Amino acid sequence: IDGNHHFDFVVQAIIAWVPTVRPGGLVCGHDYRGEDKNPRLPFHVVQATNAYTDAHKIRPWFVTNADRCPSWFWVKS
Repeated sequence: IDGNHHFDFVVQAIIAWVPTVRPGGLVCGHDYRGEDKNPRLPFHVVQATNAYTDAHKIRPWFVTNADRCPSWFWVKS
């Protein structure tokens, strides 16, 4: 998942994509990083991903740290 980075759009994208992933498949997204410097471009991937995984009690889930724009993912049960 890598689209609009505003909170509502990130959550909507996760909600839309999760049902399409088969059990054992990966649900993943990009740009798990802090707020962008441009206030006109909201960047809420961290907050939205955290909120979704907390609300759905998704454990474990992971964040990569090998590049400038980390990705997040979990294995769908």
